[in-house]
Amino acid sequence: MRYIYSNRNLICIDNISLMEIFQDEIVLTLDSGRKLGVFSTKKSDDLEYVFNELSKEIRHGNCNIDMIGFRLLMKNYHGIEDGTWFI
Repeated sequence: MRYIYSNRNLICIDNISLMEIFQDEIVLTLDSGRKLGVFSTKKSDDLEYVFNELSKEIRHGNCNIDMIGFRLLMKNYHGIEDGTWFI
């Protein structure tokens, strides 16, 4: 099994039924119906870029998603650092 994880949450990729952008936030919906806010920002370009990168990781990657590493990637290579990460 693959997981998105941080120091607060561990989410099995197989339990994600939907990932969407709602208002200024990326939201994951689990099979149970629970919704989790993952990332929010007031810059729509950043929101779209993070959404696309996260989608690629969830759909195509073979390894667990390390959210600390993902944050560093977004900050160091793409200049996105002003959003709020919740997971």
